[in-house]
Amino acid sequence: MTDLQSVYELQQLNDNIRQMQLTQQTNMLRRNILVVIVISLTLIIIIVLIFLSKTQRLNKQLNLQKNDLTTSNGTKDKLFSIIGHDLRGPVGNIPVILEMLEDKSVSDADKAFMLESLKNQSQSIIETLDSLLFWGKSQIATDGLTNDVFNTGPSIEQNINLLSVSAHKKNIIIEKQGNVSARILGESSHYDFIVRNLLSNAIKFTPAQGRITIAVDQSGSDGYTVTSVKDTGVGISENQKQQIFEPGYTSAAGTNGENGNGIGLMLCKEFVTANGGKIWFESAHGNGTTFYFSFRSA
Repeated sequence: MTDLQSVYELQQLNDNIRQMQLTQQTNMLRRNILVVIVISLTLIIIIVLIFLSKTQRLNKQLNLQKNDLTTSNGTKDKLFSIIGHDLRGPVGNIPVILEMLEDKSVSDADKAFMLESLKNQSQSIIETLDSLLFWGKSQIATDGLTNDVFNTGPSIEQNINLLSVSAHKKNIIIEKQGNVSARILGESSHYDFIVRNLLSNAIKFTPAQGRITIAVDQSGSDGYTVTSVKDTGVGISENQKQQIFEPGYTSAAGTNGENGNGIGLMLCKEFVTANGGKIWFESAHGNGTTFYFSFRSA
């Protein structure tokens, strides 16, 4: 009985050992399966992340291309609008005026008037072409805007001297209010264009014996310097106020019959916005106009 008991216990112990070994093998198999599953899930997640990353990059490139295409279409629409509104009219009037000048029945006084009109038309065409060339150059520039620190004084002085002849013809005084030198940050050629355009418009729409005042204000606490051009001209009507910065805007004639084009103020707004600033105006019809625009202070 003792021997039988010993054999039984030994057999039972062996069975327990085999059971433990089987359990251990089962656990190892489960652990290996779990490791395989974890590794597989990790690989799947990595693959999905790589796919999503590539998809995002492709979507970003597509969006950039879409934006470029939208910008190009906008540029094309603006260009055709400008050509249609600001070039076609003056160019179309030249053959008519020349044909009338060839008419021998036209009086000398009428001929003198038509020659003056022809001169105004030609000047309007030159101004429009200059603006188009400057705008086109800014559209095709590949190096982007420069954020140079520059002084407003030299640009203001240069443009006052440049337009002094036009002002003198109408006995208009251009004066500086206080110190017009300030250090600002942005594209200096844009600032120069804006000042020149606003001064030119002020001369155009100010009657003889008028006054134009340009000032630079650095007192604001928002980090911007504001340049203003104030005139004693005819002002802006309510209808014009709503569309004065829009493409296709047709400018009214100046106080001496000067032809205007709408591209100038449109470009002023575009350039100010590109430099992170704002442009606005205050005007009452018949009581003059003041244009303001801001650039970041340096």
